Amino acid sequence: VDYHTYRHGTPAAYNHPNMVGDMVDVLATYLPTHIFVTSEFDVHADHTTSYQILQEALTQVIASHPTYNPTIHKTQVWMSSLVWPNALDASAYFAEEPDLFARTGLVWAERESLDVPPSMQLTMYGNNPKYMAVDYHTSQEGAYQFLGRFIHKDEFFWTEQRTGSNAPPVP
Repeated sequence: VDYHTYRHGTPAAYNHPNMVGDMVDVLATYLPTHIFVTSEFDVHADHTTSYQILQEALTQVIASHPTYNPTIHKTQVWMSSLVWPNALDASAYFAEEPDLFARTGLVWAERESLDVPPSMQLTMYGNNPKYMAVDYHTSQEGAYQFLGRFIHKDEFFWTEQRTGSNAPPVP
């Protein structure tokens, strides 16, 4: 069941105002302290839109809850380069690709690198839940195509907050 149906009993039309409204409802209801999202620099339109919808919803929620200031952890999936990330290897950390993030202002040395659980670091991929999840999504062409390159020992994010010294860039 989609979120709107869960909350209101019927689905909403798939459009920008309803997506923002549902996100406002989620944020205002749960006031999460940490939010994980793709970044505004991701070249995939759905990913960029997710970040933008989150920002619009946060503006509305913060207007009614002025002390609310969650940490946003944003990541990058689709870049203009198909040579990064490095090959699938659940036992290795992501490697930096020099200058790949330069156009975004995201600095590799400033990212947070979080180790995935040990079961997701297994190189016996039939027992690795992250590998199995990626491979299950045939629309993404399985674990040995592009998204399989995201099967590594860590996940990486850049953090920001709406207020304070770690605020997002202003366009």
